[in-house]
Formats: sequence, structure tokens, C-alpha cells
Amino acid sequence: MKIDKKVLSRRGIDTISSRILDSIFHIFPHYITIPRLSKRLDLRESTIESSIKRMMTNGVPIEINITEDKGRQVRASLQEPISWIIKERDSAQVMLDIIGDMKMNGDENLNEQKSILFRIYEEYVQGLNEMFDKWNSLKLFDQLNEMKMDNNG
Repeated sequence: MKIDKKVLSRRGIDTISSRILDSIFHIFPHYITIPRLSKRLDLRESTIESSIKRMMTNGVPIEINITEDKGRQVRASLQEPISWIIKERDSAQVMLDIIGDMKMNGDENLNEQKSILFRIYEEYVQGLNEMFDKWNSLKLFDQLNEMKMDNNG
């Protein structure tokens, strides 16, 4: 299994999108134009634009700025790394629900595997929810959102 930190840090999206996110996050808090990003990554501008559009459609936070000359600049969002944790929690909860809805059958070995899988996901979701409760009680999400608003406005 190939381990590429640029892809691994943003599991679940294509390699080009991972490269874009990695590149813009490394230059945060600065914006970069699409043409400059295109040269930096050795990709066509249209490829970058379609990847960014697809990411935004999928809820990946990216900031876009239209310049006076109608050019487009992109900048990483500090919400982006957190969005992956939130998506992972939501995904794990859905998977737990699916496993919980699975019917047991006469195969004892298969039923044992289902029970083990359910326990793993149940504990995983419980752990994630405990972290989120802690982060909410410390108002970490609120603080991150306030900092974002202060930087933009």
C-alpha cells in the first residue's frame, strides 16, 4: 500500500484535489491565483477549476476571491482540516447504523464477525462523540469560527 501524506491527509478525494488542498494549505494565509497554482502543480487551469468546483460541491471548505480583473484566487480555509474529522464522525455513525440494521442469520461465525464489527464501530463513534463534546464544551469550534470572521471582516 502506497502511503502519500498529501493524499492520506485528505482521505476520500482524488489525488488532484488532494494536491490542490495540500498546496494551498502550505501557503496559508495567502491566496494563489489559478494560473499560478496551475504552473506550480503542472496541471491545466481547467483541471484545477473543475477540481475546486467538485470539492466545494462536496462540502470541502475553500475560500475563493474574485479579483478586480475578474481573475480567481484560492486560499485554504482553516475549517478544511476539521471538515474531514466531522465527515469521518458522520460516516462512522452511518456505518454503525447500517451494521446495526444487518440481520443475523444461522451462520454462527458470520454472526460473531458482525457482532465484533458492530462493537468496533460503536466504540469508535462513542470515542469521536466524546471528543466532539469536549471540543464543544471548550468552545474550540466557536473560537475557530470567530477567528475566521475576524480575519475576513
